[in-house]
Amino acid sequence: MAPLSTWPRPALVASGVLLLAALAGWGFAIERSGRVGAREEALAAAETRGRAAQQRAGELEGALAAERGAAGDLAALQNRIVAAQGEAAAAEARVDELRTRAGAAEQRLAELRDQAVESGPISGHLHAMRRRLQPPTVQRPDWL
Repeated sequence: MAPLSTWPRPALVASGVLLLAALAGWGFAIERSGRVGAREEALAAAETRGRAAQQRAGELEGALAAERGAAGDLAALQNRIVAAQGEAAAAEARVDELRTRAGAAEQRLAELRDQAVESGPISGHLHAMRRRLQPPTVQRPDWL
C-alpha cells in the first residue's frame, strides 16, 4: 500500500468519513452496551429487592396468622373464664341455699328440743322425729 500523502484527496476524505463513521459506530455500540449493562444491573437489583420484599411479606403473613391464632385462643380462654365464673356463682348460690336450709333445720331442731324439754318424757312424736333424723341401720346377715 502506498503512503497516505500520495492518495487522491477524495479518497482521503472518503477514508476519513469512513473512519469517523467507524469511530461513531464503536462509540454508539460501547454506549449502548454500557446502557444495557446498567439496565441489567438495575434489573438484578430490583429482582433482589423483590425477593427480599416477598420474603418479608411471607414473614409478616406468618406473624399475622400466629397473632390471629393467639387471638382465637384468647377468645376461647375468655369464654372458659366466663363459663367458670358462671359455675362459681351458681355454686355460691347453692351454698347460700344450703346454709339457709341448714339454719332453718337447726332452728327447727332447737324448737323440737324445747318442746321435748317442756313436755317431759320423750313423746311418740319426738321419738318418730329422732328416728327420721338418724341414719338407717343396716343389719348384718346371720352368716357373717
